[in-house]
Amino acid sequence: MKKLLFILASLTIIVTLSLLSVKGYAGSLEWRKYDNFNSGVINLDRWDIDDSSAIISIVDGRARFEHLAGGQYADDSSWLKIKKGRRRIKGIRTTVEVESCTGEVRGRIAVFSGKVGDDYIWDQLGLQGGLDRIFGARSILEAGTYALVYGPFWGRFEEPLAILENPFIITMVFSPRKVTYAVNGLGKFTYKIRGKVSQTDDYQKGIGTYSGNGDGPCVVYFDDVYVLK
Repeated sequence: MKKLLFILASLTIIVTLSLLSVKGYAGSLEWRKYDNFNSGVINLDRWDIDDSSAIISIVDGRARFEHLAGGQYADDSSWLKIKKGRRRIKGIRTTVEVESCTGEVRGRIAVFSGKVGDDYIWDQLGLQGGLDRIFGARSILEAGTYALVYGPFWGRFEEPLAILENPFIITMVFSPRKVTYAVNGLGKFTYKIRGKVSQTDDYQKGIGTYSGNGDGPCVVYFDDVYVLK
């Protein structure tokens, strides 16, 4: 079984190296197909579009993000945000392939999964093709500004990884208390927060790209999006 590498800031971590199903972790919830993009267009009944830092299109039955380079795109995300039933969704699974990438741009699943006090719990599972790594992270963001307050957990899967032009099935299952990050063939790990948490009142969940530094360009494809309800 492949090992995992971790960088921790605080609180409690539970590490799981088995390949037990994420469905089992979530109890009676079921995985349901949300979109496979075979229609050839972005279904606006299912997705809200944020293309502030990427050109988003459907190519050969996959959602294509061309993340743009430049200082004006630093700390900027582009998204397909889930619209239908998003409040009830407890997990997202998708196939991600990074075609080309420069710098620390990530193609990712990301969600608001809960709150600590007034601040938001932000979970993400991302592929960084320019750095040949896959990581999972839980952060606490300030209410109102969404500025980073602190990051209780950041961990990455075993390296080195050949990311470019290789598809990876990635899964994130989340609640205010606990998040599980999984990559087919590489294993999974779970992080659990101690202390008081509550349900989120910001239900943004989706797939997309992000660069903190304005790096790029980066081309990322997403396909076969499933949600856990």
